[in-house]
Amino acid sequence: MPWTQLRPGGPNRDSRISGHYWVPIDDTRCLVWNFYYDYQHPIDRNLIDPQDTGNTFGVDVDIENGFRSIRKRSNEWMIDRSIQKTDTFSGILGVNIQDRALQELMGPIVDRSREQLGPADRAIIVARQLLAKAIKTVADGGDAPVTQRSLSDLRAADVELAGADSWRLNLTPRMDPNLNHT
Repeated sequence: MPWTQLRPGGPNRDSRISGHYWVPIDDTRCLVWNFYYDYQHPIDRNLIDPQDTGNTFGVDVDIENGFRSIRKRSNEWMIDRSIQKTDTFSGILGVNIQDRALQELMGPIVDRSREQLGPADRAIIVARQLLAKAIKTVADGGDAPVTQRSLSDLRAADVELAGADSWRLNLTPRMDPNLNHT
């Protein structure tokens, strides 16, 4: 916690989900697994743009060399200067590779002791509070949070609502179909 991310498939496409799993290898490295699924329909691979993801085998991922990244810091993530002039600010193909480039540039461990978070960083603040609480709970002999109930049925949701519609009433049943939302 937090080691996964879910993204909805788009407005009113509740059955399509994608996301990431970050699995630690050691104190400074992790594996990232990207996934796509639809729990109602088969996935159409043609709808997934490999240039957008940055996860294409043989282009971005070297499966013969332990699934290591081909586009990496040592080759400047294969920045294409012509694309940088016309298409993307970074010149790096693939959203995931762009994200990873920024993460890798920070170094393996970032000193956060002088960090000043603000209101826009609320998700970071809450995640850190949850992590601290989980560490204390386990250190005190308790069970880690959310181990009591499976969260495998939780869904990401994206829907367009009228201004007067309650997001809680409309989105909560889409995100957790097992709860009674009366």
